[in-house]
Amino acid sequence: MLKQILIAAFAVCLATGFSQETFANSIRSFVQSEERININTASVEELMRLPGIGQKLAERIIAHRTKHGAFKRPQDIVVVRGFSANRYRRLAHLIRI
Repeated sequence: MLKQILIAAFAVCLATGFSQETFANSIRSFVQSEERININTASVEELMRLPGIGQKLAERIIAHRTKHGAFKRPQDIVVVRGFSANRYRRLAHLIRI
């Protein structure tokens, strides 16, 4: 399925005159958005794929989510003990809700 999407997107870029660089940037953005971790549904193992997130912090994220409900915005994760604003800024491009 992904291969078909990529081929179709490349054909559209060729037909409309977009450069290979534009196509590559579009695909890169798409892949990055697909790789982002949903902090409202992620398991401990998925959260641990984030740089600097160990098992204890991943467990605290899930415990907070269980007790208080889903995060409304990605930046709301900073209320979890151990997840500072600086850490959020470093990881913001890797998480989503």
